[in-house]
Amino acid sequence: FWMELPALLIFPSIVLCSTESIGSQGTLLVALWLLHYSHRTLVFPFRLRTKNKKMPLSIALGAVFFNSVNGFLIGYFVGYIHPGAAIEISGMVVLGLALFLLGMCVNIWSDYTLIGMRNRHVEYSFSTKGLFRWISCPNHFGEILEWAGFA
Repeated sequence: FWMELPALLIFPSIVLCSTESIGSQGTLLVALWLLHYSHRTLVFPFRLRTKNKKMPLSIALGAVFFNSVNGFLIGYFVGYIHPGAAIEISGMVVLGLALFLLGMCVNIWSDYTLIGMRNRHVEYSFSTKGLFRWISCPNHFGEILEWAGFA
């Protein structure tokens, strides 16, 4: 929750503080960002059952730093450097949206498959369902697809 929260808050806050109109393109980017980070911040962490698991503080602080800088830079670009653009429906826009939504579905499904395995209290196992059959970390692959579509 705490590691992802800066991304959820900073990007839209910077865009909303801009005096420029962000146009339909900016609105779409903010909506996609909020869709991803609302799930990543407000839903996913509360589905985990990780009692007594420890994480080094450096990893948590690194994630907070990355999400803060990433949210700021992309928010500044959308709100101040490239505001007011209108979406022109094109093959690239449709492809980007499709990649983002497909990637998000792959990411969420894979994460919940892993959570389900963890909840069964198996010490070490791996799944062969879905993309796990061909990719060792389809959750990361889904995330890559998402951000490629966003770009």
